[in-house]
Amino acid sequence: MLAAIILIHILVILANLFCLLILIAELFSSSSDYDWFILFPAIVFLISLLSSSESCILTRIENKIRLKKGLPQIKAFIKHYFFKINT
Repeated sequence: MLAAIILIHILVILANLFCLLILIAELFSSSSDYDWFILFPAIVFLISLLSSSESCILTRIENKIRLKKGLPQIKAFIKHYFFKINT
């Protein structure tokens, strides 16, 4: 169960990063169908979402599973799994 939550969390993060790259590419594209005032807030929202210090629902679910298994809780998914910072 813990592995499934971690996999889902990674997929959500990768989907957000993919959307961010698409929006940035669309912003700087000369043939963009969208105006900058539509794309820019979406980019800012995704950046704030990805860099937020608030734990998301998947991190809270993972921490509940970790408690049941006797493992230590984590505070930030990206810091714990990608940067190996013990939080």
